[in-house]
Amino acid sequence: MKPIILILGVLFIFSVMAYTADSYDAVDLVLNETENYVADSYNAVALVLGEGTTDVTAPTADFGATATAAGTYDQTWIQNSITSIDEDSGLENQTLYWYNSSALIYTLNDTKTGQKITVTTTFNHSGLAYGTYYINGTACNKVNLCNSTGTRTITLASGDSCTYSSGDWEIDCNDNCSIESNVDVGGNDLIFSGLGNFWIRANITNYGSLSLSDECTIAFEAEKYLIS
Repeated sequence: MKPIILILGVLFIFSVMAYTADSYDAVDLVLNETENYVADSYNAVALVLGEGTTDVTAPTADFGATATAAGTYDQTWIQNSITSIDEDSGLENQTLYWYNSSALIYTLNDTKTGQKITVTTTFNHSGLAYGTYYINGTACNKVNLCNSTGTRTITLASGDSCTYSSGDWEIDCNDNCSIESNVDVGGNDLIFSGLGNFWIRANITNYGSLSLSDECTIAFEAEKYLIS
C-alpha cells in the first residue's frame, strides 16, 4: 500500500504545479466572461478580461482639431472638441465643458463602450452672449482613471479686434481677430502670419503686396467684403 500512496502523492503535486503555471496566462478571475475590477476610484487597478493586464494608465486627452482656439472673436458660438485613446481597459466616456466668467454653463457627456481606438467628441455651443468663456474636457477609462485637456480662454466681442495704424500691416492669425470697419492700407503691404483665422467683415483696400501663411485662414463673412 505504501508505493500506491507515494504515487498518488506525486501525481497530486504534479497536477497542482501544472495548474499554477497555466494560471499565469489566465489572470482573469472572471465568472461568466464578465470583467472584474478591483476598485472603482481614480487609483483603481483593473484585471482586464482574458488579458492578464493591469491598467494603471489614464487615457490621453487633447483638444480636437476643430476646437475653437484661444483668442477674441466676433461671433456667438464656441466649438469644443476632445480627442483621446485608452488601449488598456478602453474608454468609458468623454465630457466637454463650457464656462462663463462665473459658472459652468454647459456640459456634454458622451458615453463610450470600451473603445480602444482614438475617439473624438465635438459639439458647437451657439447662442452665446458677448463675454469671456473657458472650455476644457475630460476622458475616463473603464476603471475610472481620468485625464483632462488644458483650459482655453475665449472672448466673444463686437467691433474691430484687429486695428491698422500705419506702414505695413502685420497680422498675427494666432490672435483670431476681426475687422468691422473699412481699412485703407495706403499702398503698404499686408502680411499674415501664424496659425488661426482672420475674420473680414469690412473692406481692405489699397495695399501693395500680400503675404499669407499656409496656416492662416482669411474668413469672409459676406460676399461684399473684399481685399483689393
